[in-house]
Formats: sequence, structure tokens, C-alpha cells
Amino acid sequence: MRVLITTAGSHGDINPFVAIGRALRERGHAALMLVNPYYRDLVEEAGVEFAPIGETLDLRDLKNHPDVMHRYRGGRTVLDKWLIPYSGELLDELGPLIDRFRPDIVVHHHIAMLAPHVCREKGVKTAVVVLAPAMWLSAEDVFVSIDWMPDPPPRWMRWVMRRLGPAFLRRTLDPRLNRVRRAHGLAKERDIYLRCTRGGDVNLGMWSPIVRGPMASDPPTGVICGFPWHDRHGAQEHAPEEIERFLEAGGSAAAPILFTLGSAAAHVPGRFYHDAAEACRLLGRRGVLLIGRSNEPPEGMPEGVAAFSYAPFSAVMPRCCAIVHHGGIGTTAQALRSGRPAVVVPHAHDQFDNAARVRRLGVAESLPAHKVTAERLAGVLRKLLGEPGYAWRAAEIGVKVAREDGAVVAVGLLEKTVAGGDRTYGTDGTDRKKAIAEGGL
Repeated sequence: MRVLITTAGSHGDINPFVAIGRALRERGHAALMLVNPYYRDLVEEAGVEFAPIGETLDLRDLKNHPDVMHRYRGGRTVLDKWLIPYSGELLDELGPLIDRFRPDIVVHHHIAMLAPHVCREKGVKTAVVVLAPAMWLSAEDVFVSIDWMPDPPPRWMRWVMRRLGPAFLRRTLDPRLNRVRRAHGLAKERDIYLRCTRGGDVNLGMWSPIVRGPMASDPPTGVICGFPWHDRHGAQEHAPEEIERFLEAGGSAAAPILFTLGSAAAHVPGRFYHDAAEACRLLGRRGVLLIGRSNEPPEGMPEGVAAFSYAPFSAVMPRCCAIVHHGGIGTTAQALRSGRPAVVVPHAHDQFDNAARVRRLGVAESLPAHKVTAERLAGVLRKLLGEPGYAWRAAEIGVKVAREDGAVVAVGLLEKTVAGGDRTYGTDGTDRKKAIAEGGL
């Protein structure tokens, strides 16, 4: 089987597809990943073939676009600065690459909104990968789209969201995407985003069913696969021996609190890392700050607090007593896998919904980013660390999540789709278990 993969965004949008590419290679399939040149070494380190699309977009340049993580303006900023240009690049480059590589199926992120058009023109099957539960917009789902929404939203608010949500997406996305289509001599289309997220030959929900299980109004060819795992990027990682020395210095009785804003929000952190260091001082706790490559450590950090650029979450999170993170779906997955309780500080995008879902599981608390101060952060952490139920539930769920391998399940579904089997999986547990079994678990 030959599989062409395309995605865009930050590491949270790239790593799941690298995991799928790696799983494909391990099953003897050919995998080619079409992605921004910034990620070449990340892709090739994993043994996946690489093809570039667009000009190099260094994530450190996000510091010049602070609205990228604004709770109201963030979505529009990401759309206009990156996703719409990426859509035009796909129309230019995906078709010729399909002709050269001759894939059996194209696997694409749901933000690759014009990829389905190219694949239809080329007669190639598609697999749509959706990384966060809210993106399926299922009628029965309970999702939180902004920090001021109650959780769970009252019935009337859910009714309004179900009816206005598609119209909002249509009004926001269709005009922008149709301008790109017209520039390429293509006719206008309607509901481009909704058709993209639900219209693949197979639709892969790459999250744990513990976070959100299957629902009747999910896509008919949709399967929730479980989280995929990949968090290595050698060029970004801090020297591991330095991190190891710091972790060992405290001993098992003084496990630190980990603070991270992932790979995108870390470049527009505001005072987050200063507040994090001060919260550690107020609590008398050790702390690890993963600050990215574009930031300097906060001045005057207290003893027992250290700042590093990046370390694989799978290596560091299990050795901490709690995790404070922004709520990106990839970081959320790793935090759940670690079995450690968390404080989520959502900034924008799907982060508010991800925060609400882990809070409902009883493994996390939430403090919106624009409300963070050192005192508030210390107060939430004091509650989290002082009530044993958080740690107990986090450990219990961590064992279950760690058993998942969403990438392996996804590859099994790709194999079945290419082979031409019945691709309607339905929504009950029996169908899902069958799909997982066919994925190799």
C-alpha cells in the first residue's frame, strides 16, 4: 500500500501524522509526508519519506503574530495567515505529487480543506484525520467553544450552537476558500469545511474513547482510533543529561511541577512562565519550565525551578507531580498518558473544549490563560495537589490511555479502506472493537 500524508500547523498537528507514517512503514507500506520544510528533520528522523510544500515557516516567527493565541481572534489569524495559503499550495502541489507517487489513499488533516477536491479529480481515496473531538460537530456531543461558556452548556445554548455552528463555519470559511478556488479556475462550493471533516472514504478520530466515545451522528465511516504517539524532535530537544540531572537532584519525594505551552503558544507566552516560577515559590515546590527556543528563562527564578527548551513529554511528564499546560490536544493526550493530574490554561481554538473534557474526567482543573496570575495558579495547584482524588483518577486513566496506539488502529483501517471492504463502522461498541481488532490491537 502506498500512502500520501499531508498536514499543516504546529507540532501538535504534525506528530500524529508522523506516528501514522511510522506505523505504516512498520507494516511494510510506503509512506510519503507532504508538509512544510520546517518539519523535514522531524519526519525523516521517524523514517518517513518527506516532500516539501510551501516556504519554510519557522514557529519562532509566531512571536510576530501574538493574536495567534487570542481567545477571540486566534482562529481568524491562523486561518488568514497560514491555512488559506496552505489551501492554495495544496491545489498547486498535491495533484502533481499524486501523479508521481501514485498513492492508494491520501491521508489528510481536516484543516487541509481543499485536499478532497484534488483527490476527487485524481480518483484517489481519502482518509480524513480529525485530532480533537469537537471538530466532528456531532449533534449529541457536549462541547465548550470559549472560556465564558458554562460546562456543561445549558440545553438552550447547545440548541443554538447546533443550529448556528454550521452557518458560522459556512460564513467564515466558504468565502475565503472559494477565493482560492476561483484563483485556480474552480467553481464555488458550499460547506467546504463540513464536507471535508466528514466526507472521507474513512474518517479517523485520533483521540481516546475515554475522552469522548462514539455517537450516533458521527460520520458514517468514522472510527475513534485512540491517541497516536510521537513526541521526538532531536533538533528541538534540550540536552537530556541536563534535564536528567535536575530531575534526579530532587529525589522521588520532590517531584516537580511541569509547565509547558506546547510548540505554538510557547512563542507568545506573555507572563506565563514568570507566573509559573512565582507559583512554585509560593507553593514551595520544584518546577520544570519548557519554554521553547525563542524565550529566555524568567529572571529571578527561585531555587528548585529550571527552564529548558523542550523535552519529550513521554519522558518528563511521568516524573512530575502535576502538569500545567495549554490544552492542545497532543499535550492533553500526553498528560493523560502520564497518569499525572493537570491544570489546563486554555488560550484559544479547541483548547477550551479539551480542558472541559479532562475536567469532566476528574483529572484536571482549568484556569483560562487570560486570568492566570501567580497567585491564582498557585491556588489551583494547591487544590489539585491537596486532594488525592485527582492523582488517583489520573493514574487510573493513565494506565488505560497508555495501552492505546491510535496510529496502529488507523493503519488497519487504511488497509481495509484500500482493500475495498465495508467501510461503514457505525457507532456502537461492537463495531468499534471490530475496527480496533482489524487495526492490530
